[in-house]
Amino acid sequence: MPDFGATTDLISSICNAAGIQPQFIFLPWKRVELNLLQGKAFGAFPYSETPDRKTRFDFSDDLYGVSYSLIYHDGNPNTNGLSGNESLPDLKGFRFGIIAGSFAESRLKELGIAYDAAPTVDQLVGMLRLNRFDFYIDDQAIVFDAINRLFPAEVTSFNALQNPFAERTANVMVSRAYPNAAEILKRFNIGLVKIKQTGEYDRILAKHHMNRP
Repeated sequence: MPDFGATTDLISSICNAAGIQPQFIFLPWKRVELNLLQGKAFGAFPYSETPDRKTRFDFSDDLYGVSYSLIYHDGNPNTNGLSGNESLPDLKGFRFGIIAGSFAESRLKELGIAYDAAPTVDQLVGMLRLNRFDFYIDDQAIVFDAINRLFPAEVTSFNALQNPFAERTANVMVSRAYPNAAEILKRFNIGLVKIKQTGEYDRILAKHHMNRP
């Protein structure tokens, strides 16, 4: 399902191997978590484990490695003088964009860095392109997947600083209220093992420039 992005492609393959028929619904972040808490959906992706989330949700085995990068647009005059080696504490005078509810929010607040939040990757990529803020913190693979889809002729105008914001893993975050969630999760994890054994997993990761955990 290339139109739905890299992670959906991987999830579809895992579900096929597990004998699960998925239905994908794309919702804002707050509604996603509410649906999981209410048992209206089995899982959501891609999510990284955090101590807070683990008190409320279960998680699949690791899907792939995530580099949360500081991504900028070459057309922004504010970032023209950068060396590319900066890390977050060096960038206090810049404005950032994040997904609403991102784990990056607490770190930005701690450093007193200004930021804007939006519910979708597509919105944030569009805002970055228009210089509404200077850096976008998110999974680099997902951001560039969106850039390729939205602005294919402008991909080379977007870059990431060499120092990542964080290195984590991507997982499916699973509802504890959804019927038979534990059994479905077990089947899903078995499906992940199966596509690793057949080589399908590595083919999908290579196709989308994703990294192993």
